[in-house]
Amino acid sequence: MAALGYDANVRQVVVILLVSLLVLASSRAAENAQDSWSQSVTAETRWSAGAREVLRYVYTDEAPFALEVALVEHRADAMTAAAEAAGVDSARAAFEAEVATQWSWHLRNAHEKFGDSLISDEYAVPGAGFDVPARLAAMEAAGSAVLLDDPEDAARAGDRASATAQWIALAIIPLVVVYLVADLLLVRRSRRLAASIPPGSDPADDDIGQVPRPWASAPEQRPMTIIALLAWVLVALLPAAQVQAAAVAARAGSESSRIAIQALGALEGGLLYRSFAADAAQQQIGDDLNGVAREWAALDAPPELAEEEAVVTAAETGSREAVQDIVGSMTRLPTEADGVSDRLAAYAASTSADANALVSDRAVLVDEASDAQRRASTLAIALLLGSLTLTLVGLASTRTGRRLRFVRYAPAASLVAAVLVAIAAGVL
Repeated sequence: MAALGYDANVRQVVVILLVSLLVLASSRAAENAQDSWSQSVTAETRWSAGAREVLRYVYTDEAPFALEVALVEHRADAMTAAAEAAGVDSARAAFEAEVATQWSWHLRNAHEKFGDSLISDEYAVPGAGFDVPARLAAMEAAGSAVLLDDPEDAARAGDRASATAQWIALAIIPLVVVYLVADLLLVRRSRRLAASIPPGSDPADDDIGQVPRPWASAPEQRPMTIIALLAWVLVALLPAAQVQAAAVAARAGSESSRIAIQALGALEGGLLYRSFAADAAQQQIGDDLNGVAREWAALDAPPELAEEEAVVTAAETGSREAVQDIVGSMTRLPTEADGVSDRLAAYAASTSADANALVSDRAVLVDEASDAQRRASTLAIALLLGSLTLTLVGLASTRTGRRLRFVRYAPAASLVAAVLVAIAAGVL
């Protein structure tokens, strides 16, 4: 009946080989997932740096200058129109128109050496200054090598690899169950066919012992073999839980890093936009106050100047609504309709409350990653105890082990410890 033992050995070798291959494949897929998540953090860092630079360049270097050009050119047009309509009292308005025209020309001339900019004709909007959101979209497109590298692509690739790793690891569970049930049924069938063979002499006599098999062992060895089997099952199945815990820790860790980068980018991006918008509002208020001051000063002006100042004052007063339109247009928030990506638009629109919300989200993810890492470490201890149990079972089966009472009880104690640790890790 040696063939029966041979068949059992083949089954043991096959199941151990399959379990090992599944653990290896799962580990490899988990490594790919972690690589992709790391790449998502790198991509987030690169994208955020590029986005902040685009916002800084447009809202700090170009937009304030373009707003000044737009307001000066509007003043030149308003004063020119007022001078043409005033007739004999047009000298003061004509002078103001010439000053504004010269001012505008020198501003543009000083900026032409920098080439393409926000004050180019392609961004000019009649009656509304210049299209700042369109310039943002153009600058974002110009940096497409950095700004169009979406970190979410790498994160999703990591999620897919992690799901593959977990499914492969979970496949160990039905494999072990099928093997144990099949081996039990085959051993019973073999014993019925070989009823004349004393119990325990076949197939256990030729058993290589890689997988504990209580149903094929001698009665006096059965309790220890049961302990060994439970330890073997624990060692075979815990890698699936360990892969899942490690995946959660890695995913939460990478996501928390990305959110930290996003929080910094949102805070800086929002400040850049609001700084420009605040400066533009202050400039508009300053122009309004200048007009009010001119009105009051005109009341005490000599008669020969009063009529001419009245023309200038009327032109400034009539321009207030148009100035508001220019400031409002150039300080409006960018949207996807302007060709700006939703992420860049979100950076510009962010407030300190948005950044604080991201920081709170990050804290949750940090705790999640920490808990998952502790769970993975605890599972490693359970695996170690399970392996120790198998070693102690082997020791207890020796002549020395049978003489020492504490050795006979050590495997059961080690198994109980492994199970308790696995329960503490939330697996059992």
